[in-house]
Amino acid sequence: MARDLREHEAFCAIAQGAAVIGEWWSLLIVREVTRGRHRFDDLHAELGISRRVLAERLKHLLDHDVLERRPYQQRPTRYEYHLTGAGRALAPVLIGLQDWADRFVLGDGTLTGEAAPGSAGSERLHALAGTSVPAPLFLPSTAGGEQDVVAGDAPVTVIFTYPATGSPAPPPADRSPTPARPGAPWRTACSATLPPPSPRPGSPCAA
Repeated sequence: MARDLREHEAFCAIAQGAAVIGEWWSLLIVREVTRGRHRFDDLHAELGISRRVLAERLKHLLDHDVLERRPYQQRPTRYEYHLTGAGRALAPVLIGLQDWADRFVLGDGTLTGEAAPGSAGSERLHALAGTSVPAPLFLPSTAGGEQDVVAGDAPVTVIFTYPATGSPAPPPADRSPTPARPGAPWRTACSATLPPPSPRPGSPCAA
């Protein structure tokens, strides 16, 4: 029976995908690289993971073409870790997992957009107003390639909300957005190359 199950799972995309990114630390590493942390020491400091385990998980993600290394220093050569096309394609997976946990793990199971005032989901949603987009944040551009959508010279940043997540109002014009809280949720989909106005670095992110 066990042998038949293993042979069956060899043709299951969910099982094969979980073998690549289903381990706890692998998903969190992809999350942090998506947020702009590309260097080993930055990942180590943010995740609180042992250096040995971090090195092992990074090698696993490199071997499966989820991450790629890019040199940023010579003598000695040091590398940053960046998402490949396969890694960037994991964004919907991270967002879907986050939405599920927002609702059923951190929330009370109700849809966030319909949660009663004072509920866990409602309080978490309203706490996002005024938080900042992690910088730098490179996303695919409609003009081709990638661009840092929170850079001062970025043409425009398009922020999407998703069904049932709600859309809190941006902070008043006379109040600067507060710094992003560590681990704060985000809801960014893509960037579009459109005419100015140019956004400020750290523009508020609609959740």
